[in-house]
Amino acid sequence: MSFKDDFLDVLNSEIESEEGLKRLYEKYSSEMKDESLRLRLREVILGRETQTRMLKDILKIVGGYDTLHGSYIFNGEVEKLMPYLGNFTGSSNIILSTSSKNYPTLVDSTVKCLVNLKGISCVYVSLIQPIQSLRQMFTKEGIFVEKIRFIESNAIPVSPDSIPPQNLTELSIRIEKELDALEGSKVVIFDTLSTLFLYNPQKMVEEFIVFQNKLCKINSYAIAWIDVGSKEYLISETAKAFCDRFIEVEF
Repeated sequence: MSFKDDFLDVLNSEIESEEGLKRLYEKYSSEMKDESLRLRLREVILGRETQTRMLKDILKIVGGYDTLHGSYIFNGEVEKLMPYLGNFTGSSNIILSTSSKNYPTLVDSTVKCLVNLKGISCVYVSLIQPIQSLRQMFTKEGIFVEKIRFIESNAIPVSPDSIPPQNLTELSIRIEKELDALEGSKVVIFDTLSTLFLYNPQKMVEEFIVFQNKLCKINSYAIAWIDVGSKEYLISETAKAFCDRFIEVEF
């Protein structure tokens, strides 16, 4: 592990410890008969809150930090995205979120980072664009499209084998089939998570997220969920708990 990665891990552990103290206080403060003990614990928490604010300022400089989600904020070119994806092979899963203005850049950068730079074979699930348009766009950006197997799941189908975004069962079966056709390290990229919420009940999408992330752990492939403002959709703690990392990306 590099110095930077190790440094970020230590900082994040310190920040998470504040949340642990708060949970401890909320759970046991009402049962504490010793008022002085309760007040001292509260003072410790207030002190940790000050420390945490300082640590987050450091994280903004070193690696970035989103105070709402405990997630990294990335600013820069595709090569600089590499460290933030970490060891993104095997059974990892991640959510990448950005603004609508930066969305095309995030898609290109993520695919280029994982496919071109890391050499991972990819199943790309397109929820908003026809496959032909994606191929042309990726080819223009120098992305190795020969390492990508595309699945179209648009509300307005273009390809004859397009899968409706409402049919999550069929989509799961198709993803599994395409993964079986790949060799070596593999990743599944979903390009617009919020589209699934538009065409399916929230609970159903959350169960789909949990199911897909469990499968990637079992079958040793990676998943990248890309979205525009995922924060407003991923309100289920259960769904978020099954994602290894949330990264808010800014260019």
